[in-house]
Amino acid sequence: MVVLSLGGSLLFRGMAPDTRFMKSFSNILSGLRGVGVVVGGGTIARKYVDAAKKFSADNYDLDEIGISVTHANARLVATALQGARFFEHLDEAVEYLELHKGIAVMGGMFPGETTDTVAALMAEALGSRFVNLSNVDGVYDKNPHVFKGAKKYTQLTHKQLVKFAAEHDKRKPRENFVIDLLAAKILARSNIEAHFVNGRKKSDVVNAVYGKLHSGTRVID
Repeated sequence: MVVLSLGGSLLFRGMAPDTRFMKSFSNILSGLRGVGVVVGGGTIARKYVDAAKKFSADNYDLDEIGISVTHANARLVATALQGARFFEHLDEAVEYLELHKGIAVMGGMFPGETTDTVAALMAEALGSRFVNLSNVDGVYDKNPHVFKGAKKYTQLTHKQLVKFAAEHDKRKPRENFVIDLLAAKILARSNIEAHFVNGRKKSDVVNAVYGKLHSGTRVID
């Protein structure tokens, strides 16, 4: 089994759903059994949160708004994946995967918790590989979209990933970082093999799903 944390940024081109990407993603997962997909909020969620901030919404409300968007995104992805089922609760998704080996799709669950954390918990419950798909082709020491000299790590230990997350996760609603600290600690405590690749690089996604070499970042002790 494998669990994928699918960044919401991959689902849209501008403000329109990227159906071409979703079809390609569906083709990658075709034939696989026992796949968990946890979908993020992306740009759409950030726009909602930015709007709510203008009305003095507190962080709890901002998180709840973001979670609602992840559910909408997840339901959309579930329609693109043949035979996939959408779940709101982690225990139900895990039970379905263990019993039926189908495709279970989720969004966020609780305020203060990212979809990466949900995906890490699912991977831990299933004893599966964790794959992070975003618009960045790996883990960098700084944002490669902003800093030209950003250094990419091809391999990290879990201890290094936790340290990296601790330095960059500021726990703000809809903040953009590679992985949050809680998710990194969950991956570390159960020594879960993790992969970080660009979701639009099909060959890297396929290789990460199967635990093979790719041009992204692999985390393993």
